[in-house]
Amino acid sequence: MQVGAFLDHKNADRLAEKLKSDGHATATTSFEQSRVLYRVVLVGADGGRVTDDAIERVKGLGHPVETTTDGPAVNGLVPLRKAVETSHALRQQGVPVRLKQEVSSATYKVVRVGSFSTVTEADATLAALTAKGVEGVVVRER
Repeated sequence: MQVGAFLDHKNADRLAEKLKSDGHATATTSFEQSRVLYRVVLVGADGGRVTDDAIERVKGLGHPVETTTDGPAVNGLVPLRKAVETSHALRQQGVPVRLKQEVSSATYKVVRVGSFSTVTEADATLAALTAKGVEGVVVRER
């Protein structure tokens, strides 16, 4: 049963240790997967340079601004939903922005509990873990 996939390997290790201390057999593996994130880039008026006043205005609206090779950007790299929400909020305030897609790869560390002889045994363990606040999914390998 898989109970987590983490980008931060320390989080995976903490969960695995917690589960081990609760008496569960755990194993961790790693896998690499491509991912797409977005950057909300500020755009200058009429396509020109983004002024310091515009940057301060965006900061005043509560958005952190960082310098990137694409120009001033808001929020760092974020999932599409967050990027769209941020861009809509800024556009409503009259701040021109564009979204830039960044494709990269990430290594996830997966934490698994088990293995189990029967599906019933796996489901019972999952129910016990869920009651303790650990979410998971039974993985059936052939």
